[in-house]
Amino acid sequence: MNKIISVILGIVIISSVAFYSGTRYGQNNNTAMVREIGTGGFRGASGLGMNSGMVAGEIVMKDDKSVSVKLRDGGSKFVFFTGAMNVSKTVSGSLDDLKVGEQVMADGTVNQDGSVTAQSIQIRPVK
Repeated sequence: MNKIISVILGIVIISSVAFYSGTRYGQNNNTAMVREIGTGGFRGASGLGMNSGMVAGEIVMKDDKSVSVKLRDGGSKFVFFTGAMNVSKTVSGSLDDLKVGEQVMADGTVNQDGSVTAQSIQIRPVK
């Protein structure tokens, strides 16, 4: 009986450590991703994954149907336009621009209680 309790306790402890480690790893990756692509312009990120629709980098060619974007890894990718796409840009703002009901994305340091001390806040218009 003690052996069964020990095995179950061991499984619970190992599962808890694995869950906590995975959660911390995910938080670190999400913070890095937000810092990379969410603070007022893409700084050369090539995407969120191999099959992701996210493309970021420098426009090196433009015509009436597409742009060619140079990725940070040196590659490039074509991005085609549609009639339903939205083009937006970021402009500087102030604390007065932060109003109840606005959609925002904040980038900063996660505090022990889970709150965030912002390094930047981006107002995100509702589509």
